[in-house]
Amino acid sequence: MEVITGMNSRMKRKVSNRVVICVDEKKDADIRGRLFNQYEEEPYVFQNSMQMLKNMDELYDKIKYPQASVRIREFKNTKNDEKQKKCEKEMLFTSVDILENKGKKATFAVDVVTRQNATWQGVIYWMEEDILKEFASFMDLLALIDNATE
Repeated sequence: MEVITGMNSRMKRKVSNRVVICVDEKKDADIRGRLFNQYEEEPYVFQNSMQMLKNMDELYDKIKYPQASVRIREFKNTKNDEKQKKCEKEMLFTSVDILENKGKKATFAVDVVTRQNATWQGVIYWMEEDILKEFASFMDLLALIDNATE
């Protein structure tokens, strides 16, 4: 893994869908914190990992990147025009700008590259330890975050 001035070179690339997960607390084997993206002034605050994943998935649906290869079934037929629209907001921050945010316990930059087979594939960068790992599913992603925050 190549490191340039304390940051993995891959994280210096500009991408349109990077999120920064700031883990502020781990309680009852689950994480709480804030989720920063390039399109919103304020972070999403999440109380558990499921809420974090839902916020991320809604963002990807909103900006339509990466494109989902399948549509998730729902018990309730919730037609949400907002989900179907292309993100009309301008990018407020670059993917490098949002790396300035820090969690109290740990900080992760996540680039989801594809959404195939009803899950995600991409890379996660543990900023405090300068470790970059690939993940093949959101279960992998959660396992890496869980391992890092023990």
